[in-house]
Amino acid sequence: LVPSCPKFHTRHALKHQQEVIDKILLGNSCYIYWQGGVGSAKTMCVAAICAAMAIMIPNSRGILFRKDYELNHVTLWGYFLDSIEAAFEQNILQGSFKRCLAVKKAGKHTELHLPNGSYYKAGQTKNLSQYMGPSYDVIAISDAMENDNFGYIFHGEGTVGGLQSRLRGQVSTNYKLPSGETKDMRRFIIESNPPPNINELHTIFGKKPCEGTFPNSNIQYTHIQSHSIQNDHNPPTYLEEITSQH
Repeated sequence: LVPSCPKFHTRHALKHQQEVIDKILLGNSCYIYWQGGVGSAKTMCVAAICAAMAIMIPNSRGILFRKDYELNHVTLWGYFLDSIEAAFEQNILQGSFKRCLAVKKAGKHTELHLPNGSYYKAGQTKNLSQYMGPSYDVIAISDAMENDNFGYIFHGEGTVGGLQSRLRGQVSTNYKLPSGETKDMRRFIIESNPPPNINELHTIFGKKPCEGTFPNSNIQYTHIQSHSIQNDHNPPTYLEEITSQH
């Protein structure tokens, strides 16, 4: 919507968003932590990535979280549905977008059933236990820092597994590439504003951008960082307004 943008009035990724998309969809890490400044266009990008995975991996199952439904409907889940609707409008998907929607909670639809068999739903981390039964191919958590005990949400405690234990979908684990090779396309995507101090997100994924591995394992994760200034579609004085109060 920025008239000076060379791609004005088209759906497109910003430069730093495209870099993140490539790392998530083309990389080998199943676990991605994206820490970005306010207004750095994280949530919309993660939603579009989840929509892409729902389309490209038939029969996949995914869940998109925020702390509660009301926030999810107007952020991550809302942007995800916008991306899916755009795919229908552009004939990437065939049929009726509205017929894919199901189950209303907090006045909005919370489930999506695509013609390719993929099934995605909205979740709220404040009531985590109701989502701990199924296996998932894609798990996304938006604004992870708003949760008081993210470590418990992610890896659980003692013999009780967290959401990490649900990332075990078979269709994504054995995703067949055009070359005929198989690739593990399970994705656990976490995005957050920068924590004000060292917290559980940094304990799990480190403080700085990196390609790392979890302790005592070869399981790879990717820590990405971006900055508010990289989103040149914000108001011209946006960054100055924000920094003037910090």
